[in-house]
Amino acid sequence: MPPSVHLALVSGDNRVRDPQVRVAVEAIDEGGGISEVRLYHNGTLAEARLASGSPRVQYTFEVTLVPGEDNLLRAIALAKDRLEGSPDEVKVYYEAPVPPKPTMHVLVVGINNYDDRSLHLDFAQPDAQALGRFFQSHGNLFSSVQVVSLLDEEATKANIQAAFDRLAQMAKPEDVVLFYFAGHGMLVGRDFYFLSRDMHKVADIESAVREYGIAASSLGEALQRIKAVKQVLMLDACQSESALPTLAKATLGTRSLEKPEERAVRMLAHANGIYLIAASTAEQYAYEVPELGHGVFTYALLSGLGEREQAKAANPNGLVTVLSLLNYVARAVPDLAEKYHMGDPQTPVIFNAGTDIPLLASVDASPR
Repeated sequence: MPPSVHLALVSGDNRVRDPQVRVAVEAIDEGGGISEVRLYHNGTLAEARLASGSPRVQYTFEVTLVPGEDNLLRAIALAKDRLEGSPDEVKVYYEAPVPPKPTMHVLVVGINNYDDRSLHLDFAQPDAQALGRFFQSHGNLFSSVQVVSLLDEEATKANIQAAFDRLAQMAKPEDVVLFYFAGHGMLVGRDFYFLSRDMHKVADIESAVREYGIAASSLGEALQRIKAVKQVLMLDACQSESALPTLAKATLGTRSLEKPEERAVRMLAHANGIYLIAASTAEQYAYEVPELGHGVFTYALLSGLGEREQAKAANPNGLVTVLSLLNYVARAVPDLAEKYHMGDPQTPVIFNAGTDIPLLASVDASPR
């Protein structure tokens, strides 16, 4: 007959607050000998020990538990002919502590009124203002939401660079940092430039762009200096796709990116990701629509987040994550551009690496 086996927690308590538990397993020879003792955790072999040849053997195993009730420990012993004896099982509940909530840092830049009046826009400033206001009042996953808004005359090149410097000092590795830039963008040579409010013509347009614009390469260097490993950057500007290869090279290529309310906070604690989002391709305009009161891209973002009604980007768990939001925006922007007869299409472009990042827990939200 195959050996019998008995399993017991060394602590004797099935509810524990330490993820590491020690398990004592005893196997008794019932006539067929003992060749091996195995311990399984949730159906996966945790460890196996070869028997010493004694009629009774005892082993202690150490197991790392997963949070919650899903910890089934199962021990079996094998006879000399490899027949398995009857298993013994125990369930363990690991009461894992809820990780502390991180801080969310939001930097929004929106420029309607440039020094060069020919560059005037209608909705870049209200777009940035609306997005910053939304996160300021919907930060239920975070210990606090720190919003810095640089709008119109405040959105100078010096002020934008200073805001990045402050974030490099303030943001911690576990925090989430979201950047949003709405205004004019232009490709000069191989580099994309976001035009600050200072922009006006000097000797020639390319010289002016280089002097008053913020190059994608400079943005990439600024992102690298920020310690937070959860970063989302959104560019709502014409030709903004042109910025993404440079930004991706600076951020995605140099970081080690590893692998709902309480559930979402746990997810946040383990999420590492860089997301770079452009409102349009390198050949497209980023449209503003008077009927919507916003640019197409930002209108889709706010609809997905649930500014006006239920969050259209919420997943089945009631969470809006970066990926669920971007999936919604990728569908909504082309549809909105077509609906409002913009002429040429508008297609968001995304570069990303790492795991998904929760942004909002909306229990009343339903997926669309």
